Amino acid sequence: MEVVEIEGETLTPEEYNSTQGWVVAHERRRKAKCKANAELATNAGEASKETPRKLKDFLHRRPVPKEPQLPEDDYKVVIRPGGGLDLTRQSVALIRDGVLRAAKIEPDVAGEDTLRINMRQNTIIMSTPSLANAKNYSNIKEIQVNGKSYATAAYITAPENTSKGVIHGI
Repeated sequence: MEVVEIEGETLTPEEYNSTQGWVVAHERRRKAKCKANAELATNAGEASKETPRKLKDFLHRRPVPKEPQLPEDDYKVVIRPGGGLDLTRQSVALIRDGVLRAAKIEPDVAGEDTLRINMRQNTIIMSTPSLANAKNYSNIKEIQVNGKSYATAAYITAPENTSKGVIHGI
């Protein structure tokens, strides 16, 4: 049996001429991931004894299912509220009413419009097939929720499959 030595490590010919290099790397990564998950599970068990209820809930929480995509051909208008409006503490119906009132759009005209709230970014996304409605939504400067006015910034997003950038050398 031939033995090859490289920087102090002894390798057999099977290891030296192995064509399974990436397979071994994937197996090692998978084993490391399993080990990390096992450690996380044991840490979660220890956390349940020592940590407050909120952290336990966070460790055992299921991921929120992803919402369906908005229609690709619709105009999307992003509305960023300011002035301390926390969208997580308001009902969707109150927010929709405030947006429709601020845009001066009747509910029956806004029948095909979709409102989506991004809780992480504290933004409202209005998706509409109507250009007139999109322009009205983008002109919103403030909305009223629960009788209190909040300043907003609104804009129409770029269409799908487009990107912004600078083209040099034209």
